[in-house]
Amino acid sequence: MPSPFVTLDLETTGLDSGSDAIIEIGCVRFDGDEVVDRWSKLINPRRKLSFFITSLTGITDRDLAGKPSIDDVLPDLRRFIGASPLVAQSAGFDLGFLRAAGLYLNNEVYDTFELASILLPNRSSYSLGALASEFGIELAQAHRATDDAEATGQLFNALARQAARLPLATLIEINRLAANSNWGLRSFFRDAEKEATRTVFLKTYERKALESGDLGPLLNPLAQRRGQFPEELVPVANPEPLDVDGLAGFLEMDGPLAQVFPGYEHREPQIEMLRAVADAFNNGDHVLIEAGTGTGKSLAYLLPAMAWALQNRRRVVVSTNTINLQDQLFTKDLPDIEQVFAALRSGDASVPAGDTSLYRLAEQADGFQVALMKGRSNYLCPRRLDTMRSRDDLNEDELKMLARVLVWLTQTTTGDRVELSLPTGRDRAIWGRLATEVGGCSAERCENSQGGRCFFYRNRRAAEGAHLIVVNHALLLADVAVGGRALPEYEHLIVDEAHHLEDAITQQLSFTASQPDLERLLDDIYPEGGQGERGVLYDLRKRLVKGGLSATVRQGLDRHISATQQKVELARDRLGLFFMVLHGFIGDNHGGQNSQYGVRVRLDRKMRAQPAWEQVEIGWDKIGPTLYELGEAMNTLRKGLDELDQSGVPDLEELLSDLGSLATQVMENYMHIHAAIVQPEDNGIYWAELDRDGRRLSIHDAPLHVGPLVEQHLFHAKENVIMTSATL
Repeated sequence: MPSPFVTLDLETTGLDSGSDAIIEIGCVRFDGDEVVDRWSKLINPRRKLSFFITSLTGITDRDLAGKPSIDDVLPDLRRFIGASPLVAQSAGFDLGFLRAAGLYLNNEVYDTFELASILLPNRSSYSLGALASEFGIELAQAHRATDDAEATGQLFNALARQAARLPLATLIEINRLAANSNWGLRSFFRDAEKEATRTVFLKTYERKALESGDLGPLLNPLAQRRGQFPEELVPVANPEPLDVDGLAGFLEMDGPLAQVFPGYEHREPQIEMLRAVADAFNNGDHVLIEAGTGTGKSLAYLLPAMAWALQNRRRVVVSTNTINLQDQLFTKDLPDIEQVFAALRSGDASVPAGDTSLYRLAEQADGFQVALMKGRSNYLCPRRLDTMRSRDDLNEDELKMLARVLVWLTQTTTGDRVELSLPTGRDRAIWGRLATEVGGCSAERCENSQGGRCFFYRNRRAAEGAHLIVVNHALLLADVAVGGRALPEYEHLIVDEAHHLEDAITQQLSFTASQPDLERLLDDIYPEGGQGERGVLYDLRKRLVKGGLSATVRQGLDRHISATQQKVELARDRLGLFFMVLHGFIGDNHGGQNSQYGVRVRLDRKMRAQPAWEQVEIGWDKIGPTLYELGEAMNTLRKGLDELDQSGVPDLEELLSDLGSLATQVMENYMHIHAAIVQPEDNGIYWAELDRDGRRLSIHDAPLHVGPLVEQHLFHAKENVIMTSATL
């Protein structure tokens, strides 16, 4: 690690370097862990301080009266820093203010905020105070420049030690990715690798696996175990009814729950709800239960659901609207019930004499299996990670995100994004390119190509042995949309927060298209002008060259790829014209509906009867058939490649999957936009939106009535459905 180095911190009158001013500069010179020098100055900003800044820093107008100007201070600051590497917390903020004041520094810069977000990938806060607390660093007076600078130096040293403790394979991979970049932290991770190699050596087979692109050496060993799944649940032929009175005794004032949790509040409405839920299981009924806040709904339905699943080996799915409630059920409510059953097994809790059903249930609960399932986009896709790792044109945001993910991979066993901090929109956008995608994979292919390391399918496989599965409405409805392929088979469903179900169905079945979205889709197929070594057609052509195919076959495929590229370019050219015409129409016909939230215009029969609508249809007639032909060309290319002997073409199966997924997206966009512009469906509602600035135009559709969908796919399809909420 660099030594010596100088840490820098500023206090300012506000956050805008263009209009605010520096009021204090603090620098501390470190040689390793030792502080060897300090430098600080108060600066007169030639303006009054706000009450907030004085409260935050403790600096007053009187403190700054008669102090030097920033111009007087900067030469001394430059001399103190010299050529030393600079360390700062959120370095861009400090350097931005210095540049605005006229000081441009070319020193090597290390940002502890950026470093911490990589090395501690699952923290909720990366503030200096939070990080100092985590590492036991004393922050004598927060928001005073010298104290903050000294704490930043100690934090940097702590992070350097943290980095050197990373698995050597992780450091090697980060440095491989950053080798040809100008990333500011490149030298930091090179130094960390050198430090790590003093005590750790990479086994030969691990190094070879890493060099071949294998993800294995980078994963938490617990995430690589195979065959560690519970036995698949097979329902009993003749279900045994629940003992409703026995279950109700669980919640009585002197029941086992109150014995284990002395603060438990006995509630009659909770017991009434439990009885209603248990009866619904026994009778195979569909039930709607409205229970106000404070009833204790979750225990009232979880206990009978758990009992039914254990007694009869019949899986129960519990769906919530929010992931927060989903996590609460999984991490608090169900463990609380299991704790009570454990107390019954050990004798630390009891039930009235003669009531044996709860004791029997407690014994069965020793083998209780529960699974938490979320939608695909919540899980890291190893295959898509491999694809990004293989690129040689990564930008700095992608490098930072990949480094964070690689560190996280040494810790996670689930691959669930809830464990990973994604603080910025750029981070979340990159995650979207790393997450599992619908249509982009299958259980069999991921099992073969990723060696059972796919987090989504591992979770799906574990759920097949679960008595109870906790999902959110989005995944519940996604399972309906794909014909039951997202969740293991089930006949019993509990829907909590059921008043959100209609909106969730509408959202799940809604569609949105915009010019930027479509341009990104076309770029994923073939970037504009063929720029950069990316796009599925570029990857396909590169793989075919390496595949050992005959010249005749390769030339034929190359012609087809070139023709598909031309269709992409044609679609891109015509896309802008269509959205420009539609933008003009919406701008002229929104009827003054614009607000601070933008403009929304219903695309109904009346709107389509406007004379100017003809120009919109003409614009669509130019781009629509082109999109359709592009989708057809991609599907034809995929089918032709599928018939080849793929043995010599590297990763062709993965590329075919990507090609098929992108072709599906092209065709879906075509069908939805065609319906909105030309051929609306009877049960559809269509509209266009302009954002508040009047720049971004999007086309939307949604089902008009969702009741028949609920009836067909839930009430008619399942043995019993229980819906509950505070308001129904």
